[in-house]
Amino acid sequence: MAQKRFRKALWLQTANEQVEAHILSEREVNDALEIWVNDLDGKTEEELVAMGVEVRSEWLN
Repeated sequence: MAQKRFRKALWLQTANEQVEAHILSEREVNDALEIWVNDLDGKTEEELVAMGVEVRSEWLN
């Protein structure tokens, strides 16, 4: 069975929901994309845990 991987598109979906709910700003989303989200895209859950990254299950596929 294939390992679950972090998907930028899934993260972006939840981030956009938070922008609509006024929890995050567009700038915060763009900053996150530049700072860490793009780097995590495609990494396995195991890799993320080893890096000390806490990831929500809805961001994995």
